[in-house]
Amino acid sequence: MKLYQAIAQSLDWQSRATGEWQDRAYDQLKQRIDCLPHGSGIDSTYDIDEIIGDSKPNRIVIKFGFHCMNDGGYYDGWRHYKLIITPDLINGANIRIVGPDYKNTQLKSYLYECFETALAEEYTEND
Repeated sequence: MKLYQAIAQSLDWQSRATGEWQDRAYDQLKQRIDCLPHGSGIDSTYDIDEIIGDSKPNRIVIKFGFHCMNDGGYYDGWRHYKLIITPDLINGANIRIVGPDYKNTQLKSYLYECFETALAEEYTEND
């Protein structure tokens, strides 16, 4: 299954589980979220509790930050984004990234490429 499907499956399980099973579902979701892009500016952590709280059966919402750099190579602050994944009957999933572009740099195009690639990867469980 694709990574976005694995995340959706874990969110569904976590929403229905109780007791020890809810803890296991939470750990499984964290493991799957850890497969999302890290580094190259995507330097913030993904808050699992926010993902659980903001997501619905028909959409996954993931907040993340991007650490911008200026022309001189110095860090120039953070931009905050929301990745929204929704089902698509033809393509499997649509993604939308909500948040500002950075100084006309096409940053959002880069973010789309990073997340589209990661979410379309085949996910396999690590035993």
